Amino acid sequence: ELYMVCATSPMSEGPPEEGKVPGNLRTLLAGLDTSGVQVANHNELSAIEMGSPEEALLMLQLEALLAEQTGSDDQKVMARWETFKAASVYKWYPCKELPLWCLRARSHTVEGAAELLPRVMSMMEELEIGVGDQKQLHADLQSKAIIDTGTKDAHGRAIIWMRLRYIDSTRSSASDIARLFTTVLLHALRDTGVQRHGFVWLADCSRSSFMNITPATVNAFWRTVLPNVPICLGRVFIVNPPWFISQIMWPIVSSFLPLALRKSHVLIYGARKELWAERLAHFDVPDSSIPTELGGLADVDSEAYATSVIHSLHISTEE
Repeated sequence: ELYMVCATSPMSEGPPEEGKVPGNLRTLLAGLDTSGVQVANHNELSAIEMGSPEEALLMLQLEALLAEQTGSDDQKVMARWETFKAASVYKWYPCKELPLWCLRARSHTVEGAAELLPRVMSMMEELEIGVGDQKQLHADLQSKAIIDTGTKDAHGRAIIWMRLRYIDSTRSSASDIARLFTTVLLHALRDTGVQRHGFVWLADCSRSSFMNITPATVNAFWRTVLPNVPICLGRVFIVNPPWFISQIMWPIVSSFLPLALRKSHVLIYGARKELWAERLAHFDVPDSSIPTELGGLADVDSEAYATSVIHSLHISTEE
């Protein structure tokens, strides 16, 4: 049931190094609930137009429901939301639009949006999104490990590019990387097209090692970020995965994922980037949207992206 696209036959790179097999990954993922991950289906888009009177009416219904709904802390969700907005240092996102993003992420289902909003707030509080010291986030953005390419696939989904080789687990914790991933996704959601269509996760594994992806980080992605960010996941492309990802991590992670999520994953093997682009194009990612590093034509300015996000969030590292 898994799409596995091999640009060339995967080559064995030898047995796992002593002590480096992520044996605790299965333990970390025990009890994982990915039911909150919304898988995008371009054939099943909401019939409600964004910005329409029908959507405005649904927002009124959502606000009324949130005013009556009580969270696990016995606080009304709407009251919690107002407190959350006031505490955030990020004034442009998601403080004004988060309930609307939840509604759109749940295909305009009021009950689904009302269930999602408290989880989004809990995730943001856990990862300290918009509060606290922003120095680590500043550094992680500058690493350019996770960026929005500014391009989209054939279905209008944003292409989020993760370069594992730029993640340094000795400098950034699993929570730090989860915060970075969440920040990039929330920033992408400023685009109404992304709110409607979702995103494609382009996981570039070239030249990556155990130091770049830890079991704790994988756990944070699937347990903390993806089930709780108000965005639909289109596909996950794992490009040129080394043996420890394709033979150890992925089999473990996939055993915890429901069928729809497993089928959203595409593993692309081989060392020739021209073949990577060919395979991505087969799954509706045109050459013009694929970064040149991966054999496409998109000249992605990672430095400019990181700078724009830092400036838009008003992140400062001054004491």
